[in-house]
Amino acid sequence: MKAPEKRPTLADVARAGRVSRMSVSLALRNHPSLPIATRARLQEIARNLGYRPNPMISALMRSLRVRRTRPPAAILAYITAFPSRDGWRRRPMFRRAFEGAQHRADQLGYRLEEFWLSEPGMNSQRLSQILRARGICGVLIAPLPRPRGHCSLDWDQFASATIGYSLLRPSLHRAENHQARTMHLALRRLAKLGYRRPGLVLSERFDARGDYNWSAAFLARQHRLAADDMIPPLIASEFSAPLLRKWFRRHRPDVILSGDIAVFRCLRTLSRGQIPPVGFVHLEWSSDLEGIAGVRQNAWRVGAATVDLVVEQLEHGISGIPDVPKTVLIEGEWMDGVTARPLAAR
Repeated sequence: MKAPEKRPTLADVARAGRVSRMSVSLALRNHPSLPIATRARLQEIARNLGYRPNPMISALMRSLRVRRTRPPAAILAYITAFPSRDGWRRRPMFRRAFEGAQHRADQLGYRLEEFWLSEPGMNSQRLSQILRARGICGVLIAPLPRPRGHCSLDWDQFASATIGYSLLRPSLHRAENHQARTMHLALRRLAKLGYRRPGLVLSERFDARGDYNWSAAFLARQHRLAADDMIPPLIASEFSAPLLRKWFRRHRPDVILSGDIAVFRCLRTLSRGQIPPVGFVHLEWSSDLEGIAGVRQNAWRVGAATVDLVVEQLEHGISGIPDVPKTVLIEGEWMDGVTARPLAAR
C-alpha cells in the first residue's frame, strides 16, 4: 500500500522562503507588520508547495494569540461624521445600532469609543494619527449624515466595517437590514390583512440610504399584482400636502408604506375630508411609534454584526480595504399596529 504523501508544513515554507516560521505565519495571516511584497512572496511559495493549514491547529493558535495579545478593554473606534457631535442620536435606528455594537464589543472583551470626524480641527489624516497613537486597530464607520458618502482614513492600518450603505467609498465590509426581504415581509403581511393596492412614499434620501433596495423590492412585488392594482411609487426630495394629495387622488392606494413619520402626519390631516382613510406602515419602526404598524429593522443586531466583522479581521491579522467586501444582512420583523388593521375591521 502506497504511503500517503507528506503534507508540506510551515517549516517547509519557511525553509523555501529563507525566513522564520513566525514570518510565514504572519504572511499567511496577511499581517500588516510585514511588507506587502514579503507577504505576497511567502504566500506564493506556500501555494506552490501546496501548503494547507490544519484547521484545528489554526483555530487553537488563533485563540491563544488573541488571549495573549489583546489587552484588557481593547478599544474599537466608532466613527461618526454628523455636523453636530450627537446629531446621529436623533434617529432611533442609529442609536440602537450603536447600542448593539457597544454590547457586542463588551461581550468580546473590547470597549467601543466614539470619535467625531467633524470635530473642529479634525480631519481623516489627523484621526488616523490619533487612532494609531492609541493603538486602536479596529474601526466601525457609523451611518453618515448623507447617503453615498466618502471617508479617507489610512485604511491599511485598520480592520474596518461600516453600518449600512451610506458609505460609498471605500467599499468596506458592512452589516445592514435586509431591506428587500423586509419590504417583501411588509407587503405579504398587508396582503394577508386584505390590502390590495399598496403605495410607496419615500424621500429620495431615505431610498438612497438603503441603496435603493426599498423601491427595488416594492417594484419587484408590484409585478405580481393585478394590473389595476399596480401603483407607481412617489419618491420626492421634499413632501408637501398638495403633492401627496395629487398622487393619492390619482392612484387611490388602500395602504401606504413610508420611512418618514411626516408622511403619516400629512395623511392624517388629509384624511379629514380631502382623501379617504388609508392604512399606513412605517419602514423604520421604533418603540416610540406606539400604535403605528411597521417593520423593525433590528438595528441593534446590525450594530452587533458590524463589530463581529471588525473583530474577525483583527483576530486573523487582516487590515486594509478588502478586495471583495462582504455584506451581512439582518432580517426585519413585522410590528402590528392600529394603522394597518385587517380591512374587515376598519
